Amino acid sequence: MLSANTMKPMIWIAILSLGIFFDQASAFDSPTPRPMPPIYQVPVPEQLRPLATFALENFEQRENQRNKSLFISYDLPQLLVGDPNVKIRFYGNKGRDNVYRLQGDNGFANCVETPTHEYVCQVQYQNLVINRGAVWNRIQQVSRSDREAALRSRVSLAFEKEPVGIVVYR
Repeated sequence: MLSANTMKPMIWIAILSLGIFFDQASAFDSPTPRPMPPIYQVPVPEQLRPLATFALENFEQRENQRNKSLFISYDLPQLLVGDPNVKIRFYGNKGRDNVYRLQGDNGFANCVETPTHEYVCQVQYQNLVINRGAVWNRIQQVSRSDREAALRSRVSLAFEKEPVGIVVYR
């Protein structure tokens, strides 16, 4: 498992890369922030990063400002777990350090709100069942070449070996 010190640079890389994206986009958009689809990023070496970001399906978020609680729920990508509808649910409260510490049956997450009102959650999973055969079938369905399939397989194996990542949403 990745330590908290290892995950911190990954969170800042995600925040900075998204910040650059939104800074560039804001020159063309209205002053009102556009909704960003929630994404999941697997921490992988740079050559695999283009294939390690996934749109999150069935994402739900509820925040209670009064009691400083947060609930997030989503389906993990089939390209990582194989089976559809592997639902992840986390719930918790904001600490004095403004970090939401969330827990659920499949792990835990630490979430922060950025100055641009994006939430970035460092997630560590446990008790996941990964269907390798279904993962490989899904990889073959979406890949346009054998090379792409091999790279996608490396991303899924990295996730299986160390089930951690970053959830980003607005």
